[in-house]
Amino acid sequence: MKLTLIVLLAVSCLDSFVVMMERGSSMREMKLAKGGCHAFIFASVNTLMLWFGMLLSHIVESMHMIQVDRLLSAVIFVGLATFLLMKVISRKHYEEHLDLAFSYRKSLQQAVFTGIDTIVLGIALGLMQENIVATCAVLFVLTFIAIHAALWIGYYLGAAYQRGMIFVSSLVYYAATLWILFPL
Repeated sequence: MKLTLIVLLAVSCLDSFVVMMERGSSMREMKLAKGGCHAFIFASVNTLMLWFGMLLSHIVESMHMIQVDRLLSAVIFVGLATFLLMKVISRKHYEEHLDLAFSYRKSLQQAVFTGIDTIVLGIALGLMQENIVATCAVLFVLTFIAIHAALWIGYYLGAAYQRGMIFVSSLVYYAATLWILFPL
């Protein structure tokens, strides 16, 4: 699997990473099994959304509605990067306080809302003819590890550096755009 693809999949986890870092900073107690359950929820949702996006790209491609081109994937990456930059600009400071109401259901809701950009990433990767099974498997593992780590980092260190992480992920999407338009 290409290193660039792995980097893109890791960057797609950063939005969820930031959200769960905030959640980890507001949890009363942190246990390994509890963190694993939250990580499993996020990994499953992100994988399903990536699969759905890649499936959508194949449906569009099979109907010959558009000419599949690197340019369309590059436009999608620019859109994702710009979306993340707008999130950084509009993001307010997160105030850490104890949240007793956080549950697995709320974790599922947050996974769905933070995974919407993963559908768009799936469309772009599908248009680039990436392998669905391998890509989804790598995303599942990366998301599980990232979310589990985010909960522990948030629990022990707080929710600092979240704006910087989203900014870096948008820069990686812009770099991926250049990689798509001007391959080595």
